[in-house]
Amino acid sequence: TFLGSTTKFVSVLRNNSGYLIHSKNGFIVLDPSEGFLGQIKRKYGPKLTEYILKNIECIWISHYHHDHCFGACSLLYERSKLTEKEIFFLAPQKLIDDIQIVSHHYGDFHVIYHNREGQTDEKSEVVTIQIDDHLYIQSVDVFHDVPFAKGCMLVIDNSIKIAFSGDRAYKQDRFADVFKNVDALI
Repeated sequence: TFLGSTTKFVSVLRNNSGYLIHSKNGFIVLDPSEGFLGQIKRKYGPKLTEYILKNIECIWISHYHHDHCFGACSLLYERSKLTEKEIFFLAPQKLIDDIQIVSHHYGDFHVIYHNREGQTDEKSEVVTIQIDDHLYIQSVDVFHDVPFAKGCMLVIDNSIKIAFSGDRAYKQDRFADVFKNVDALI
């Protein structure tokens, strides 16, 4: 579900970025910007929103820009009021540090933090992160005007492949070469 796809300038018809991937085992959140939780509530109503929050498997943040991550705190906070199930939060370390400060003041967000900075080396540009038995994420550096910007490919049930770039400069990195032949490109 595309809950927003604009950057910088929000309008009545378009919210900042935020993507909710549905799988048979739960939900994957990509770049929840400010207003992401409100968009879920508006689209699905209170009952389904509660179900979605309880069944989020992981949250992926492509980079630390406001229009890609400022909805993470409210999402984690509201989710923590409904469930103690731990989820993965994959993001740059600076954002992880900020989320942990908020969590210290508002209660445990039940998160397994994963800093995906500097994981690539010269031999392998792709890093694989196993979330659970049916989901893994591969990440690769992307060219953007902020440190530690990453694109990813979600692999669900070893068959469905979804590539997500966040923001990147076209033809300035290897995202398209590395994650070709996917089922969906966001």
